[in-house]
Amino acid sequence: MSELPRGWKFVPLAHVCDVNPRDSGPGDHSTAVSFVPMPAVSDTEGIILPHDTKPFTSVAKGYTRFREQDVIFAKITPCMENGKIAIAAGLHGGFACGSTEFHVLRSSQAILPSYLWRFVRQESFRRDAERHMTGAVGQRRVPAQYIKDAIIPLAPVLEQRRIVAKVDKLFECSKSASAELARVPGLVERYKLAVLAAAFRGDATANWRTAHPTVRSNSLIEKATGVHRKREGGSTSTESSKVVSLPQTWRAAPVESIGEVILGRQRSPENHSGPNMRPYVRAANITWDGWDLSDVKKMNFDKRDFERFKLQRGDVLINEGSGSADEVGKPAIWNGEVKNCCFQNTLIAVRPHATIPEYLYFVLLHAALSKAFVDEARGVNIHHIGRAGLAQFVIPVPPSEEQQEIVRRIKAAFRAIDKIMAETSRAAQLLDRLDQAALAKAFRGELQV
Repeated sequence: MSELPRGWKFVPLAHVCDVNPRDSGPGDHSTAVSFVPMPAVSDTEGIILPHDTKPFTSVAKGYTRFREQDVIFAKITPCMENGKIAIAAGLHGGFACGSTEFHVLRSSQAILPSYLWRFVRQESFRRDAERHMTGAVGQRRVPAQYIKDAIIPLAPVLEQRRIVAKVDKLFECSKSASAELARVPGLVERYKLAVLAAAFRGDATANWRTAHPTVRSNSLIEKATGVHRKREGGSTSTESSKVVSLPQTWRAAPVESIGEVILGRQRSPENHSGPNMRPYVRAANITWDGWDLSDVKKMNFDKRDFERFKLQRGDVLINEGSGSADEVGKPAIWNGEVKNCCFQNTLIAVRPHATIPEYLYFVLLHAALSKAFVDEARGVNIHHIGRAGLAQFVIPVPPSEEQQEIVRRIKAAFRAIDKIMAETSRAAQLLDRLDQAALAKAFRGELQV
C-alpha cells in the first residue's frame, strides 16, 4: 500500500462501519416504512428512486432492514457490477425494508456516509469485489466478510468533508460535460439530414453546375417521363411530386422510371424445406449502418423464383414496412455479400438503370430519415410503403455526372460527421476514466482540496 498523508490511516471497513447490523425496526411496528426493491436503486446516479411504502409488519420478515444514511451495496451479479450502491435518503419515517441482495453499511462517527459511499462505488473496488464473489455462475454474491475485511484509506472527518465536496464539484462538471456530449448524436443526425436535403435540392452542387455548363439532363429520364423544365428553380409538372424546385438540368421522376421495382418473395410454410434451399435477406438484415448478415435464413426457391428474386450487385433495397415510423424505408445497397442470395417481401428492391446505385441509396436514405415514406405509408399499427407506393414515389434525378459528384460530396461530409461522432464517443469514455481517476486520487490523499 502507498504512503498516506499525515493523519490518515488504513483500516478495515469493519472498524469504521457496522456491516449488516441487526435492526429491530422502527419503534412503532404499526408504522409504514419505505419498501426498496433492487430496481429502485439507480445504477447511474447511485440514489434511491421514488418507491412504495408498506406497513412494517408486512415486510418485517424476509427483507433487509436499513435506516436513513446507511449505505446499501448490491451484492449479486450483475447488480453490483452495474453500481447499484446508494446512500439511503428520503426514507419514509427514516426506515426501509428492501431486497435481501443488499449489504448494509452503517457508518460510525469515524466516517461520513458520503465518504464511505464514494469509496465502495469506485470501479476498482467493485472489480476487486467481483473477484471475491462466491456461489454459482449467474447467482454469485459478494460475501459480507469481504466487505468487513476491505481496507479503506481513512482521512480525518474534516478532511473527508472537504474531499467529498471537491469530488462532488468535479463530478458535477463532468456530468454537465456528459450531458452536452449526449446531445451530439441528435445533432449529428440533424446535420446528416441537412447535408442530404441540400444535396437533393441541388444546393450542394450549384457551383459545380456553373463550372460544368455542358452537362445536360439524363436522356433516359427525359424519355421515360416526358418531364420538361422551364428554368433553374422552376416547378415540376409531375403533380404527385413533392419536389417543387429543382435545377434546370434535373428531372423529377417516379422511382419506377429509373429502375425496376421488385417486391421480395413471401415466406410460406411450404417453402421452409425443399430441394433448392437458398439464402435470403429480410428487413431484420438492414441496419442504418448497412447490412447485418449475422443471421441469414434460407428457404426453398425453385428455378423460376430463384431467377426472379435473386439479388444482383447494385440493387438498392429498403425496409418495406415496420411497426415504427423511424424504421420505414431504411435502405442498403447489395454488393454480392452472400452468393446466390434472394430476398423476402419485407424488402423492396430497386434495380436502377437511370441512376447510379449510390445516388439512389442516398435519395432513399433522405426519404427515410425525413419521414417522407411515412407520409406515403398506409396502415394503423404497421407502416407499409408497398411496391406500388415506392414505384410511384417521386425523386429528383440530376445528370449522371452530377449524381457522381453528389455522392462524392455526401460521402466526404458523412466521413467528417462520423469523425466528430467518434471523437465524441472517445470523449465520453475519457470522462468516465477521469471520474474514476479523481476518486483514486481522492483516496490516496492526492486530490487538492
